[in-house]
Amino acid sequence: MSVTSAGSAQGWDEVPGGLSPECLDGKTVGGTAPAPADPLESAKTAAHRALDAAEKAWYAYAGMLDVGPDRTRAFDVYEKVRLARRV
Repeated sequence: MSVTSAGSAQGWDEVPGGLSPECLDGKTVGGTAPAPADPLESAKTAAHRALDAAEKAWYAYAGMLDVGPDRTRAFDVYEKVRLARRV
């Protein structure tokens, strides 16, 4: 939904993505979930995102190495990071 001139007059142009007041009721809009209000939930979300990034980085790094013990160790670390959520 685009911001109209009336929306800009109401200050909605300051909302990321130019959302209208109807979109700010806490429901998922455009494929993105609203930020959790609970600090514990926010920390959990940040931790999962960091774990996702670490998993991708280790996989990319391990894939760049030549076959040998360093590559094996890198893929071992990748596997531990990948399975870390199951603990």
